[in-house]
Amino acid sequence: MRKNYFLSFILVFIFSIYSFSQVSIGNGTNVNEELPIEPYYGYTYSQSIYNSALISASGSITGIKYFATPGTTLANSSEWVVYIGVTENDEFLSTDSWIPFSELTQVYSATTSISDGVVSLTFDSPFEYDGNSNLVIAVEENQASYDSATHDFYCTPADTSVSLVFYSDSTNPDPISPPTGNFRNFLPNIVFEGITQSCSTPSITLDLLTATTASFSWTAADVDTFEYALQEAGNENPESGTLISENSIELSELTQGQDYEFFLRSVCGDLTTDWFSFTF
Repeated sequence: MRKNYFLSFILVFIFSIYSFSQVSIGNGTNVNEELPIEPYYGYTYSQSIYNSALISASGSITGIKYFATPGTTLANSSEWVVYIGVTENDEFLSTDSWIPFSELTQVYSATTSISDGVVSLTFDSPFEYDGNSNLVIAVEENQASYDSATHDFYCTPADTSVSLVFYSDSTNPDPISPPTGNFRNFLPNIVFEGITQSCSTPSITLDLLTATTASFSWTAADVDTFEYALQEAGNENPESGTLISENSIELSELTQGQDYEFFLRSVCGDLTTDWFSFTF
């Protein structure tokens, strides 16, 4: 399978680690995706698949954090239950293809609060993550009332249907047998507590694009060496690339009208991350 994690043109996936024993995925600013919950509706159930290559870590996950818009209070959206499981699926193939309840483990159930725009959930028991399977996070919100339309959570776009959502004012969905959901090509921005990346995945930004040039910059915690490659879009991942110790590059003499794909991965001694790419 072609392992290539596409970064959209306007808002890209950004993968970085902010502090010890945390893995952060996403810093997009998209809202109104009903992920992980939809405060403006009475009930929500969602599932999101985080590819193992994005997490790039294993161990005991002790909690998670989500990030909300200013003013979000959860005053009427605070009854949360969180489940975690592993899956070989990279995406949801139909609006009924929920990860089965039997493959999920409940890790949190409580009246949830928010502080400075952050919802921090400490699990009842740590979840042991193998680091190889993709991770699915399921969240249900059961408080019958609803909050303001401006109350929401930040998400980052993906190129496939990595999330599935259901929301309603009248139907409280049963996670054992959820109703037909809706696709979302987004992941809610999240921090996994308790695990650390041994080689941080790079966070890529397209800084400038002209008819014949493109400038990229990137960051990855505690990484000094990277490997990059440029090729026509639509091909397989490169076998190797060019090492670089800088955190930016300008690509010149590009052909106007040609679709390109810029690949980048972190290099930590003998260890490399998977390729991450940006198509332009």
